[in-house]
Amino acid sequence: MFDTPSRTIPLLALTLVGAPALAAGQDDSGLGPGAARIAFFGDSGSGTAAQKAVARQLRRVEDDLRHVFLLGDNVYFTGRTKRFEAAFKAPYRRFLERRTSAGERQIAFHCALGNHDTRRCSLEPREDGTFARDRDAYAWREEGCDVEEQLADPDFGYLGQNRYYAVDVRGPTGELLAEVYALDSNTLTSEKHPDREDSLQLRWLSETIR
Repeated sequence: MFDTPSRTIPLLALTLVGAPALAAGQDDSGLGPGAARIAFFGDSGSGTAAQKAVARQLRRVEDDLRHVFLLGDNVYFTGRTKRFEAAFKAPYRRFLERRTSAGERQIAFHCALGNHDTRRCSLEPREDGTFARDRDAYAWREEGCDVEEQLADPDFGYLGQNRYYAVDVRGPTGELLAEVYALDSNTLTSEKHPDREDSLQLRWLSETIR
């Protein structure tokens, strides 16, 4: 969990920089002005006792918690819709269902796509080699590819049903405390795929970071 002063936090797939961690033994009851409670974790979509233990830890701070960012592999092992309940919704249901007095979600979940979420999805670049920002980056009509359903499900929190997006973290009076960028590293250059480059995603990130 992180208590965030004002700063920009790029969330590059599994890489997080710029946020101070809650120290062991630090008092986590309540926050001062100009602060927000947010949590980051990944590789969590197993539906096992380990995932449920993480959820229990979140209960320690749930009254102050405002954002949870999942860093990918949200639904093991292949991102199928039949696993959404056991691997995501059931472990976090109490947090997904918390509402403010105005009826809005108290805790907003936001996800990034991991390789297991798209394990059965082929990439589908456009004729010019670029990738769409939404489901069309993948051959989502193929049997076994349920990336469309994950992007469209509001519980996963993909803004605009997009693969990559920015989230403003605001304080109790609406002041901007942090900006978090969720990216889709599946379409970016890697050691395994040195020729792959999602130029539109990289351009969006460059133009969006303020």
